[in-house]
Amino acid sequence: MNWFNSFSERIISFLLLTIWLGNPVGRLSNMNWQTFCDLGTNCSDRAIQFVIDQKYPQDQIMTLYNWGGYLIWRYPNLKPSIDGRMHVWRNEKGYSAFSYYYPFEQNLKDIDKSRYNYVLTSTDKPMFLRLIELAKF
Repeated sequence: MNWFNSFSERIISFLLLTIWLGNPVGRLSNMNWQTFCDLGTNCSDRAIQFVIDQKYPQDQIMTLYNWGGYLIWRYPNLKPSIDGRMHVWRNEKGYSAFSYYYPFEQNLKDIDKSRYNYVLTSTDKPMFLRLIELAKF
């Protein structure tokens, strides 16, 4: 009987916690790319449209890792340089887009020494301050 009480207390605690958190299962089932952007990744349609309008060579555009899926969904003509699945991908030669990308995003490697001439990112990334410096030249 003691085991049952302990188990039922855990179930009740779990249900109360779920209600208190605002039904996370319901939030996940209602998730879409627009909600994803609205809830914290701050996708910028204006910035994305600006890049598209400029007709920059796509192989020279560095896009934000967190925006990859959004770009694929909303802007299929703009090929992201990386997306949220690519951290696990390697080609047959061992190249990893994420391993190339991440040091630039974190400002561990100078973005000015990359193959990218255009960067589509957010202001909260460590490389943003370096981009501001480069823009002042």
